[in-house]
Amino acid sequence: MVADFGRRLVRVRDLGERFDEAIARGEQARLGDVIERVVEGDLVTRHREDVRDAQPQRDQHDRAECVPEATVHRGASSHPREIRPRHARRASMLAPMRCTVRFTDRADDVLSTAGLFLTSKPVEHNLILTLLHQRAAAPVPGRYWMVAADGEIVGVVVQSPITFPATLTPMPSDAVVAAVDAVVDQGVELPGVGGEASSVARFAGRWTERRHMSAVPTHGQRLYELRSVALPDLSGGRLRVGDVAERDLLVEWMVRFHEDIGEDPVHAAYVVVDAGLATGQLWVWDVDRPVSMAANTDTIAGVNRVRAVYTPPEHRCRGYASVCVGALSAQLLERGERPILYTDLANATSNSVYRRLGYTAVSEILRYRFD
Repeated sequence: MVADFGRRLVRVRDLGERFDEAIARGEQARLGDVIERVVEGDLVTRHREDVRDAQPQRDQHDRAECVPEATVHRGASSHPREIRPRHARRASMLAPMRCTVRFTDRADDVLSTAGLFLTSKPVEHNLILTLLHQRAAAPVPGRYWMVAADGEIVGVVVQSPITFPATLTPMPSDAVVAAVDAVVDQGVELPGVGGEASSVARFAGRWTERRHMSAVPTHGQRLYELRSVALPDLSGGRLRVGDVAERDLLVEWMVRFHEDIGEDPVHAAYVVVDAGLATGQLWVWDVDRPVSMAANTDTIAGVNRVRAVYTPPEHRCRGYASVCVGALSAQLLERGERPILYTDLANATSNSVYRRLGYTAVSEILRYRFD
């Protein structure tokens, strides 16, 4: 299917040639019914005789700097090599990037194609890497878009489950525009989006331009990483793995935790608790009884995320969450892993607690709701 929106060309086609070969050449492409090339920053398109119904041309300022090409791929494919991650751009590359966007509904396809890009920044990309590995192991319906420029992956957008908001990696502004245009022209409706503050703000802004709807910021977070830990006094209790016999208590705490952060409490609580008990990744701080809890994820590319930190109201203001997270983080460091965590920007107490433990800020995360 070919659609011509002014001078910006959008194509959605079945995968013919391999994606990595098509974008690596950087030369004139002949795909489907369209021949295109870039001349001094402007896209020049020539349609075959059977493509004539172009819409009126848009104003100069409304043209996209990237050419979004959404390639619909269904089914397995083999990729002889990974596309290299994009490093620092040379001064000679200041012209607008020519971007291509590939769509797939397979998480393992994203890992094989964009894995090297994602693991090049394992802290910033940990949330998406974790989701992709989970979906590859136990498939859940999802949508995934990979943005490439000059033969290299520069960004990834994921949506799984398909009723959830999308999440994107940090990426250049041109790549964000290309990603939004590909999603919109594919006819996908997103309820919202989350990601690194500057990239996701650009995504939300472009979405409102294309979809003629509002984008409302709903939540702000900060991503932290720990290099060395400043442990508080641990003599008043001990960190231990949660016990199956405590499942009901831990589910109750997890429900309250998810209510506090505005997520579906019941479903998420049972999933996290049962998975944590099965893998030994759900922890409690014990002072004759459980008084606080924390969980951690699988280690991916050397990074392990601490999450679901919760202390019930009757045990708060005694430092239990601090010692629980500190002891767990120390264990992760001893294993040679890089602990990270997310905090609510609106919660000054938790941000202060984690900074005292030695966590340092990496980036800010925003979420938007589309109305």
